[in-house]
Amino acid sequence: MEISSAPPHQFQCWHCKTTGNAFTLINKYYSELPKFTINDLKEITTKKKGIKAHVLFQCGIRSSSHGLVWPVKNTSGGVVSLYRFSEKHNTFFSTPKPCALSIIGLESYKAEVPVWITEGHWDYAAFLSHADLTGLTVLGLCGSSWPSNKLNLLENREIIFLADNDDAGKKGVQSLAIRMKKMGSLPSSLKFINWNNVSLPSIDPLPDKFDIRDLCVELYHGT
Repeated sequence: MEISSAPPHQFQCWHCKTTGNAFTLINKYYSELPKFTINDLKEITTKKKGIKAHVLFQCGIRSSSHGLVWPVKNTSGGVVSLYRFSEKHNTFFSTPKPCALSIIGLESYKAEVPVWITEGHWDYAAFLSHADLTGLTVLGLCGSSWPSNKLNLLENREIIFLADNDDAGKKGVQSLAIRMKKMGSLPSSLKFINWNNVSLPSIDPLPDKFDIRDLCVELYHGT
């Protein structure tokens, strides 16, 4: 199947020659995927500690023959992209999509409130599981870099970037600051977590790639 990333975002099936709107196709495919039960999701959280089952339910993850599927939605709540989790590789892979939207949580985006950015799907779910969400927007990156075509969402906002404790996380923060300055879309402030200043009695020093979900596991005893 071929999916065009250029307007009007059409798809064409090589096998049956069917064509149509790619967004309609993705939403239809997603809507027909089996839903997880709460018990199913609780089973997932035994492997992904620090995350609560009801949060995964709210995120709308679904089951598929190729692994769990995580939807990415736009600010209107429409599904515009899908990510599939590979148990074998322990990572998410992007499925063919009509637009390169790699931000989770835009359907809950609020104007004129601080924006907390997590790195990755599981960190996003862990932060939602334990944070007081009153008066803030929480967004998750499907990776470590904020997309340039969405910098306007961060303009004049207080930003807290919860990147991982590794080179990719540090580069993601630096890249965001440089690109916002270059494009003139400046935030009111940009803060990030300095893992060198984080001290935990049970883990010292913090290992490479330590992240927000790991922190939630330590602080909330794996719940």
